[in-house]
Amino acid sequence: MRPAGITDMEVSSFMKKFKDKKFAAKCDRELIKKGCDMLGMEVKEVTAICIEAMKLYADELQLGVK
Repeated sequence: MRPAGITDMEVSSFMKKFKDKKFAAKCDRELIKKGCDMLGMEVKEVTAICIEAMKLYADELQLGVK
């Protein structure tokens, strides 16, 4: 986990980790990509929306500064 939690997470940082198969190894990346395709969006776009939403609720999600 990041020391600053989600508060300073950038899409580019996440996308770099997303490409690393060791990061969240049990995560089905193809399923995520398929879901994004169904929305008519790129993974990067969906990621940006999710990160911004998680920042709004960082405390409730326990993703704030440690």
